[in-house]
Formats: sequence, structure tokens, C-alpha cells
Amino acid sequence: MISTGMREIRYAFSMLTGRRLKIHSLQKLVRDLRDTLEEFGEASDEVSQLLMIGETDVRTQQEVSNRRLGQAVANAAAHTVYYREQFAKSGIDPADVTASALADMLRPTPKSALRAMPAAFVSDLAEPVLLSQTTGSTGTPTSVWFSAYELEVLSTLDALSGMLMGGLRPHHVVASFASSRAMLSAYDLQRSSSLVGNGCLQVGIVDPAIALERLAAPLGLPGKVAQISHMMANPSYLGRLVEAAERGGWTEADFGLQSIFSGGEIVTEALRERALEVFGAVVVETYSATEITPVAAQVCSTSIRLRTTAASRFSTRRPRGP
Repeated sequence: MISTGMREIRYAFSMLTGRRLKIHSLQKLVRDLRDTLEEFGEASDEVSQLLMIGETDVRTQQEVSNRRLGQAVANAAAHTVYYREQFAKSGIDPADVTASALADMLRPTPKSALRAMPAAFVSDLAEPVLLSQTTGSTGTPTSVWFSAYELEVLSTLDALSGMLMGGLRPHHVVASFASSRAMLSAYDLQRSSSLVGNGCLQVGIVDPAIALERLAAPLGLPGKVAQISHMMANPSYLGRLVEAAERGGWTEADFGLQSIFSGGEIVTEALRERALEVFGAVVVETYSATEITPVAAQVCSTSIRLRTTAASRFSTRRPRGP
């Protein structure tokens, strides 16, 4: 218990100060969480609410944001070719960049620059080991290099998030319907699953009829659920699965899904409701992109309600006369 507390403090300290995370310590936190759940069972609703992000003191948030941004800007200017050249051309001192003045001092990095020279965005201090390409880009996909340290940190944090926020447990099985060029997603799922202990399979973008058969097929794995319990798919592909299931007469009784993780595009309320009716699983909407990794977010219920209300008003608005 004491060692777990120390690891949690070490993690919080790293997050506040911007120091490198200790991978072995993070992985032990995953093990601690698994042991805790095994011994004490699932957390109550009250405990789960404590895990949700709450309000933060504005002043503290600004101080932390400025400090972390300052570190990121200084590292980028000192160790990456692209930003070193950009600061040299602009004459801006990286030390003068703050969160409030960021938009006025620096122009957004165009995607064309990243597409043209991915290596120019790799830090001199990094050891790049994996090139991942975007799956939502039109035309030539954008490529981003990741180091072994980044891959391990991302997968370990995703393992913690999957257990704490996504309800993943060792007896679950996750199926990913992502593009074959989404190497980051594929690696992350495999590595985080090995830490959590759940099963995973990379199905890919296949014919919807084949995907439905895979989802409904019995697994027969010792210690695992009878069927795939969690699914990962972007909204466009999820829509195709729902349409194919409706045409084919599939019902939620045919599947064992508990959650559907979807992101990269907007999930409409209509799709959310149809997926729940067909698969019997709630759609958890996330926001992330290869280019902005490790930045990610989960769409809150308030955003969903506001977006649904706005869409409803627009769809029921009467046309104006000539």
C-alpha cells in the first residue's frame, strides 16, 4: 500500500513538473490497480465520480499551463529542426511565449510542413522507432515518428485509463476495426491489453458482413468472455456496421458487446441510438489524432446534449418564405 502511494505521488510530481515519467513505476501502478480490483471488487458509483475531471482553480491552471508550455517551447526550439528554424526566422525568444500570447506570437504549424518532412519534427534527443500514418487525412497521409519511451508511456497510461474510465478487465476482449496503417493505434491496443490482461484482436477495415460475423462468433477462450465485449471503430465505419446489421436482421441478442469506443469524427445522436439498439452497447466518444498525440479527450455528456439540441433545432426549423 505504501509503495503504491509513493508511485502515485511520483506520477503526480512528474505531471506537475514536466519531468520524464518512470515507465516501470507506471506499469507497477497498472499491476497495483489489477490487484486492488481483484481483492476489493468494482468501485462504487461514488468512487467512480471521484475519478472524473472536476473544476480546477483558474490561477493554478494558468500557472501550470504557462510552465509546461514554456518547457515544451524551449525543448522544441532547441532540439527540433522545424521549430528551431521558425524561431530563428521570426526573431521571437522562446522564453517570451506564454499560453495567453501563444496565438499572437506563433502561427499554427501547417499540416503540409509535417507531411513534407516528418523527420524535422523529431527531437535530437529522441530515438524514433515507429512511423505511424494518419487514417483520416485525404490524399497523402501525414506521418509521425514515435520513440520507444513515448510508446510505452502512451500504452501504459491507456491501460490505466481503460481500467479506470473504460471498465476494461482481464476477462474482456477488444476488437479494433481500424486502418492497417494506424500503427500507433495497433501497437497501443496490443501493449495496453498485455498490461490489463484483456484479449485483443485487430480486425481492420473489412466488409461489414465479415465484421458482424466476427463480433457474433463465440470465442471459446479460457478466462475470457464468450464474445467480443468491446469494439473500437470510427463513426463512419460504425455507421456501415449498423446499416449492415439492420439489413441483415441482427439484434443485440446476437452480440456480447458492452462498450463501443469511437472517435476521429463526430458521432451523431442518431448513430449513437441506432448502435445502442442494434448492439446493446453504449458508444463512448473520444477525440484524438495522430498529429496531436498525446493530447486526447473524452466527449462529455454536456457537449453531447448541446450538440443534439442544436441539431434538433436546425432540423425542425421551418424554411423562410421567398
